[in-house]
Amino acid sequence: MVEPELLNNTLWDERDLTNSSCERVIFPETCVLTDHILKLAEGIIANLRFFPENIKRNLELMRGLNMGEAVMIELAKRGVGRQEAHEIVRTSAMEARESGRHMKEVLMSRPEVTEFISAGGSKGVMDPEGYIGTAVEQVEAVVEQLRGKH
Repeated sequence: MVEPELLNNTLWDERDLTNSSCERVIFPETCVLTDHILKLAEGIIANLRFFPENIKRNLELMRGLNMGEAVMIELAKRGVGRQEAHEIVRTSAMEARESGRHMKEVLMSRPEVTEFISAGGSKGVMDPEGYIGTAVEQVEAVVEQLRGKH
């Protein structure tokens, strides 16, 4: 399907019937392919299972680096300029990665962080469960829509 579509490129601004045979194949095939992809996706979503212990283990593989954005936003909320907060998190992440230490440990060793976030307060900021936004609601809405179709 890609090759016939690429053949249309040469006629993009000069429409004639040269590529009409390609289009007679491309449009229906694209619809069939889209239908197939949607059915596959529906099957995947309907049979999706979550293993919270595996999710938690996988999140910890990053040793806190995955929570950099949450820390940056929290620092910005507490009065650190956004660019400065970004730089603090960036350099802390590089140090954590190079040293093999946990991101929280590196952050809590920096006075420019502890001035705004205490060691106890960092637990909440560094907790992935507290930084999922509306993900749960969005997934539940999709699942509910799929259930309504059956």
